[in-house]
Amino acid sequence: MTTSPLKLELAPDANAGYVSLSDGEVKNTRKLDQSRLLDLDAQGAVVGIEFLNVSRGVDLSDLPRQRELRQLFDEHQIRQLA
Repeated sequence: MTTSPLKLELAPDANAGYVSLSDGEVKNTRKLDQSRLLDLDAQGAVVGIEFLNVSRGVDLSDLPRQRELRQLFDEHQIRQLA
């Protein structure tokens, strides 16, 4: 698995967004809270993050690569909660 630039895919009709952190294969999904789900590879490394209710803002606390996430959401003018 290699780390790659973050990529954000937005689904406005679902009020959701997905950030790919790497090219790893998703083996498991862990729910952090009502608005965030982590996709994990076979070793437990985060390969993607799903954000729900993005129109309310996104919570970046306790997530990997926060600096890059902040920049990515700034570029898309999405409010950050933490």
